Amino acid sequence: MNGLVWTGVDELEAELRALGAQLAREGSDQLQAAGDAAFATIGSGYPSRTGDLKKGLTVTHTRTAFGAKALLVNTSPHAIPFEVGTELRVTKAGVSRGSMPPNHVFTRTLNQTRRALKTQQRALLERFGLTVTDDE
Repeated sequence: MNGLVWTGVDELEAELRALGAQLAREGSDQLQAAGDAAFATIGSGYPSRTGDLKKGLTVTHTRTAFGAKALLVNTSPHAIPFEVGTELRVTKAGVSRGSMPPNHVFTRTLNQTRRALKTQQRALLERFGLTVTDDE
């Protein structure tokens, strides 16, 4: 009579159950660090003449059992014109105020942060023995 005996199945099951929480915890730590770094980079890229742009910038972190979110927002009324620039502006009296070139510090920083975070999280998954493929 032939037979097959598996040993360690209970341990494997326990490890697989813990894997999701462990990945979520480490991934959340990476995301929070990336959000804080982006916040600092964006804040340092803003001019400090009035401080309005820096005061309007916030980062909010949210964690759940299986994920995390870092939300960067700038509520300053000057944030969008600073980011995308303006066309030639003229007052009602006809005085030219000039145009403002786009700065792109917010979008450029977030794009760089997303790329770096994607690389970090790929390495995290691979460290746990998971295979990551990307068609992008």
